[in-house]
Amino acid sequence: GNQAGVVVLLLSATARLDSTGAIVGVVSIGQDITQHKSLEERKMTFMAVISHELRSPIHGICGLSEAMALTEQDVKRKKKLNMIKNCSTRLLDLVTDIMDTSAMR
Repeated sequence: GNQAGVVVLLLSATARLDSTGAIVGVVSIGQDITQHKSLEERKMTFMAVISHELRSPIHGICGLSEAMALTEQDVKRKKKLNMIKNCSTRLLDLVTDIMDTSAMR
C-alpha cells in the first residue's frame, strides 16, 4: 500500500506555443490515482498468492505421478499414472496462461 500522506498522480503536460511557435509556457493536468494504484498493488499480490496456491499442488501431482510411473511394473497402472501426469501438466500450463493473461491486464 501507499505511505500515509503520499498521493500518486498521473500527469499530462503539453507545451503552450505563441503565434510563432515559440514555447511560452506549459499546460498540465494532474489526476489523483492513489486509490487505483493501491487497488492495482493489491490485485498483483492476490494474483501472486493464487498462482502459488494453485501451482504448488499441481507440481506435487505431476512429480509424484511421474515418480510412481517410473517404478510401476503393471502396464495399465503405469499408463494411468502417465495420464495423470499429462493431465496435471496441461492443467499447470492452463493455470500459468490464465495468470499471465491476468497479469497483463
